[in-house]
Amino acid sequence: MKKVRFTAAALAALMLLAGCAQTASEPEETTTATVESETAESESSRELATDDLPPLDYEGMDFSIYTVSNPNFHADTVIHEMTGETYNDSLYERTLKVEEKLNINLVETLVDDGEVPSKMQNSVMSGDGAFSFFSMRCDHALPFWQKKSIITWDSMPHVNLDKPYWDKSLNESLSLGGQQCMSIGAYNITTYDLAYVLLFNKELLADLKLEDPYTLVREGKWTFDKMDAMMAAAKSDLNGDGKMNAKDRFGYVAHTKMITPDFWIAAGVKSIEKDADDIPYFAMGSDRFLEVWEKIFVMMYDHENWWSGASYDADVPTSSIKMFTAGQALFMDTSLYAIESLREMEADFGILPYPKYDEAQTRYYSRVSYYCPSLVPATCPDPDMTGAVMEALMCESYNTVIPAYYDIMLKSRNSRDEESQEMLDLIFGSFVIDIGDTTMCVYIRDNFVATMMGNNSRDFASTVAKNEKVIAKQLEKLLNQ
Repeated sequence: MKKVRFTAAALAALMLLAGCAQTASEPEETTTATVESETAESESSRELATDDLPPLDYEGMDFSIYTVSNPNFHADTVIHEMTGETYNDSLYERTLKVEEKLNINLVETLVDDGEVPSKMQNSVMSGDGAFSFFSMRCDHALPFWQKKSIITWDSMPHVNLDKPYWDKSLNESLSLGGQQCMSIGAYNITTYDLAYVLLFNKELLADLKLEDPYTLVREGKWTFDKMDAMMAAAKSDLNGDGKMNAKDRFGYVAHTKMITPDFWIAAGVKSIEKDADDIPYFAMGSDRFLEVWEKIFVMMYDHENWWSGASYDADVPTSSIKMFTAGQALFMDTSLYAIESLREMEADFGILPYPKYDEAQTRYYSRVSYYCPSLVPATCPDPDMTGAVMEALMCESYNTVIPAYYDIMLKSRNSRDEESQEMLDLIFGSFVIDIGDTTMCVYIRDNFVATMMGNNSRDFASTVAKNEKVIAKQLEKLLNQ
């Protein structure tokens, strides 16, 4: 059987798609030795994935895909021209292989993020059958999920969600009562683009004579308290005016709405959990969640580690990037996609996972801030064909696109040292999705969570109680779909 060779780093990334990432609600026992062994091998091999599709010939038919376009992640997925750029050409290769395999013509329509919901809803309501599947931001997909406007992936012909190119672990977070309304796999590159990590300024770290965070990660000692101490050491009133503002240096820069979910997921808790029957419930009222929440506010506000004056023009604000690039912040919150914007930064920076809550926590967790799932409209003109095309796209993405994305887009271009590459291995093996942070962000993360963080509001218990009924109602709509 044909094989392909990868570095251990690429293997770790691909293992994610084989279901190696875990959900935050059920931490597994993971020793420091285990963490180290995941990146110890210098080279390994694995078999290319194969699908179980029978011989199919769709006689050159057009297959229409609607894809969301957003400046925070990669958009185009169907490429018909080579440019010599590795990632682009991997998309071209995937397009060519799927078209030849099924004798189809892939036709992609890019739709602006803000226009996607209305365009898709109008098409579904009219029953025009204009497209076979579409992608959109997960929060925009919520009404389609609730209104029975989509076909569940576990009922689609030809689709095998147990295959390694479907992300079984993350999909378990997106199922409801055992049904897979939304699903993610190797084709959905936004899962990678929108994973959040920490960058640290290596020169500033050295000047301050702080501990090596890479070593702390390897030894299982990279915790909230360690990061808190480092942030405090970096904080400085550079202009000596007695006030902390944009002319000074901070421990951490981040968008208000991103801070609390970054840390609560890193601590192994979620805003929405699921019970043994795969039924979601609001979980922010637990003692553990409150403990984590209070710790976040102590670090950010009581210790004045966070610069709260960012201009929120993007999920990774340009003002945060400017301060980090200028050496005015030790740590910066960023998506993997946004690291590209730092290619001109003169000072070296490193990549880290968010810290564990404490050393008793057995593993690290890395947040996927949102995602763009593939959805099949109820008006899909040919579900049999759609299932076959999606299975082929997922399989070819696993074999061709993911290695190019991981090894070229992240490692060769954006990370500046071998240790950062090691950290990426760990990050890619620890992805977590919290639907309260993603699919239902309008009710939780971007609603009262962001407001409380922005206003330094500590009345957590009453705020959670006040919002609990609204969230429970939305969850009920999901369950009744």
